[in-house]
Amino acid sequence: MLQFLDGILPAIRPFVPSFPLFFLLQIYLLIRKGYNWLTPAVISALEATLIIISWLLTCDLWTMLFLNHVFSAQIYSKFLIVMVVLQQILLFILIKVISYFDQKYRLIQMISLMRKKHFIWASIIFLLIAVLITAEQIFVTENYPVFYYLSLVMIFSFTFFLIGSSYFISKYYREKEHTQALSNAFKKEEARISLSDEFQHDYKNILISLTNYLEHGESEKAIALLKEITDYSTEVLNPNVFQAILLIEMPTIQGLLNNFINNCLEKNISVDLKVFNNITDINMETVDFVRSLSILLDNALEAAEKTDFPYILVSFSKDSNATTVIISNSFLPLDDKTYQSIFKKKFSTKDDHKGLGLHIFSKILKQYKNVDYTITKDNSMFTATLKIFSSTI
Repeated sequence: MLQFLDGILPAIRPFVPSFPLFFLLQIYLLIRKGYNWLTPAVISALEATLIIISWLLTCDLWTMLFLNHVFSAQIYSKFLIVMVVLQQILLFILIKVISYFDQKYRLIQMISLMRKKHFIWASIIFLLIAVLITAEQIFVTENYPVFYYLSLVMIFSFTFFLIGSSYFISKYYREKEHTQALSNAFKKEEARISLSDEFQHDYKNILISLTNYLEHGESEKAIALLKEITDYSTEVLNPNVFQAILLIEMPTIQGLLNNFINNCLEKNISVDLKVFNNITDINMETVDFVRSLSILLDNALEAAEKTDFPYILVSFSKDSNATTVIISNSFLPLDDKTYQSIFKKKFSTKDDHKGLGLHIFSKILKQYKNVDYTITKDNSMFTATLKIFSSTI
């Protein structure tokens, strides 16, 4: 927006004054929203390239023709405003074209979901962008056409390499997460089959022992054996949660759920994942959905961990109207005052905790008119329901 506003002033070259403020503001907003540092670096390089292309075909060409005495200063001044307007129109068209391809191939989205911040690489990219663009500006105003075109080739090549490498790296990490989810599902299924074979082999002997205890009135031993049978058979009878992950055909969410389930298993928290439909997309920015889901899962894990019988249920369902995510967890009882305050900034029921999670969660969802959430509780379970509608409500 700043670029377009500056562009209507014909007396100055708009790109120069707007560039530092425009990109610094954009970097601040993206980082503040939770993106990694690589995302604004790639976006800045791409936008800088689009701006340069729009100037190349309009005002830069006009200026270089004038500096080479193709026409007079009067003609140059007379049509400068026309070139500035054409530059803004061309820039707008280029941005719309890139936006179309980004929505189709989700390039920026894939890069933004990379877990590492990449601060050093992003700083190097910002520095190179600044150097190349400053050089390009000097070569235009000082009428060095050879160096000008050389700088353009360097800028375009750098942007192409940056976007291409970032895309393939992020794609590699997405596929790695998907492969990890498949691997965990396979190992878990293999373990269940092995356990099932063992259980089947021992089942007859267990029943004979249980019958003997009951026939001799040894009820305490019978109850203890029943408990052992229950614990032993839980993993055999319960559905494989890792298989359910594969029904969500979005690698980033698969990776998040995979890590969450592993954390629950390491902490001896019973976890159940139910996915009732194949989910291929969600009508919400993936970055915001992952952040929101991550906050709910982290809070569920921390709350359940404190209870005597920790349990978490996560369910996904989708119909023509909405995608619904429900997360229920065991928790220690909350009084009504505490329950009503959980979405306040810096409020937390945990010691030495910043208390920003649910506040950030509600702040993210305020950006979406098609997203709704509810929080309920009963004597033993705390439930968060997130509903993403297919269209604006």
